[in-house]
Amino acid sequence: SYSFCTLLNDLVTVMRPLPKRNLLGVTWRQFNNDMSSKGVPGLHQKKLWKRLHKNGILDMNILTDGLGANTKKAVGDSYELQDVKIEANVLDEGSGGRKLKIDLGYNRSIETVIIPREMNGKRTHTVCISCQTGCTLTCAFCATGQMAKGSNLSNISTHGIISQIVAARRALGQYDGSTKDMSTRQTVSNIVFMGMGEPGFNTRQVLQAAEIMSCERSIGISKKRILVSTSGVLPFMEKVHDAGYQLALSLHAADDDLRSFLVPLNKRWNMNQLLSTLQKWYPAGLPSSTQRIMIEYTLIKDTNDSTEHAELLAQSLAPLHCHLNIIPFNPVRGLPFESPDPATVDHFKDVFREKSKAIVPYPISVSVRCTMGVGIDAACGQLSLQHETVSAC
Repeated sequence: SYSFCTLLNDLVTVMRPLPKRNLLGVTWRQFNNDMSSKGVPGLHQKKLWKRLHKNGILDMNILTDGLGANTKKAVGDSYELQDVKIEANVLDEGSGGRKLKIDLGYNRSIETVIIPREMNGKRTHTVCISCQTGCTLTCAFCATGQMAKGSNLSNISTHGIISQIVAARRALGQYDGSTKDMSTRQTVSNIVFMGMGEPGFNTRQVLQAAEIMSCERSIGISKKRILVSTSGVLPFMEKVHDAGYQLALSLHAADDDLRSFLVPLNKRWNMNQLLSTLQKWYPAGLPSSTQRIMIEYTLIKDTNDSTEHAELLAQSLAPLHCHLNIIPFNPVRGLPFESPDPATVDHFKDVFREKSKAIVPYPISVSVRCTMGVGIDAACGQLSLQHETVSAC
């Protein structure tokens, strides 16, 4: 029977205030709708949002300073903020890249990499974002997949993803906690979801974070400069494509048998399924100015670097409007793989290019990824929360 105690408990549950959301994980659309319904003036909303995303202010008192008691209460009743904690900030002297170790709380940490790049004579930076605190895919050549199983593996929240951009901008000196104009400071121009974890297994948070990144009122990075890399989670790939972000597929092999060994997820969505679907979205023959699918191929000595592999790969990619990005394997402690020598990398690239020209009347563009951050375990495939040399933030 429905007792008085049960009724009282239900009433308490209904009356209990909803938990506050971390404001870093809220989109402008959500915030605007919420605050407008509570009578907060649009000018106050825009000023607060600029302080949050353009100035990196994570103190609620400074964030709402001068906006009036009603705005302060409306924001404080619904949202909270915690400061971003950078546990380690390691500089690679050779390349200028940085690896940040960020404390997410609850005994969980992740790594984020800042990659310097020259664009139109100006130095900008790409931030390599993590979306999980480890990875369940266990790709044979990747350090993240070799981390201890069950070691606090979890999805990163939307605000945890955005906090990596805050940390990167802070490390670059773009944020200093003030409300002054930061537009002339070192900038973050590109975002790549290529850090720890598989974005396709954290779909909602990744796509919401990408919306915050691409919103002009928020971080304001063009969708064309937000690259989401996946090992082949097909339903997720469709969402990324439909949302208009740049998509990358970590292929790493030219046939199913080898790919299933290197990337076990291939047993769920094989190469035929992946490439035939991509052909519908990115058919060969599109104008060069249209968006391409990026194909990532980690080149491993005596594993997938032969002439035959290059020719088969060219045949597999011929139906696609794509760009091939060759990634020389970066050393990972405890793994039996080696990086090919530069001559082998060049030969693979040349064979692929010539074979693709022989198959199709238009060239498939190809590049070799510049290796950066190897000395601090920050290069592609090396992230595993290992730090040997730590500098203060």
